[in-house]
Amino acid sequence: MSRNKRLQSPVIDTAKDRLPGLTSIDPKLDLGNGLSLAAYQAQTDKTAASLDAYNLKISEADDAQNTFEAEETTLNELNTRLLAAVGATYGKDSDEYALAGGTKTSDRKKSVKKTAPVK
Repeated sequence: MSRNKRLQSPVIDTAKDRLPGLTSIDPKLDLGNGLSLAAYQAQTDKTAASLDAYNLKISEADDAQNTFEAEETTLNELNTRLLAAVGATYGKDSDEYALAGGTKTSDRKKSVKKTAPVK
């Protein structure tokens, strides 16, 4: 299951929409207390870069998950084939089959058929 990327950020979009208007007031707008056009532009760019980095890491995590799941599938198939080969070589009721992780035929429970009560 892959994680969803954030293709948009309403906050970044608002900042990008607001920048031209603020620039038209004064290209060197500084309202004091750290509220300058340069600081606003820098924070907008930093946040957009952070979103890009986040999406890249999501892609990398998805790729790692896909690789792991493919390897896990391959190992599961090898588990099945190996147990079947031990069963074919030594028999499914052998100690070797049990040592390989199989359940010996003689150790399996016999199924009990339930009969419906007569009414």
